Amino acid sequence: MCDFNDPIFDDDQLAQIEKQKTEQLVSELVDCIITLCCTAAKLRAEVNDLAQALNPQALPVYYELHSNLCKSFEDLSAYPDFEEQLARLIHE
Repeated sequence: MCDFNDPIFDDDQLAQIEKQKTEQLVSELVDCIITLCCTAAKLRAEVNDLAQALNPQALPVYYELHSNLCKSFEDLSAYPDFEEQLARLIHE
């Protein structure tokens, strides 16, 4: 029995819905990565502060707090599909 109150979607609409779901997932993952990178940078700053407190003559353990924390995904074939979301990894 067909319920005429249920929405009816064509293939293009279903594909668009799936694309939106995937984009939302990638966006949420990017948010998590950004949070983790900020946390790691804060921890690196804390390590530098502790090292300085233990030995005022010591050089910083981490010169660049944010270096090598984010991977570039440009080499993946799906990158162009999510370039807008992934660009936040570089610019935030």
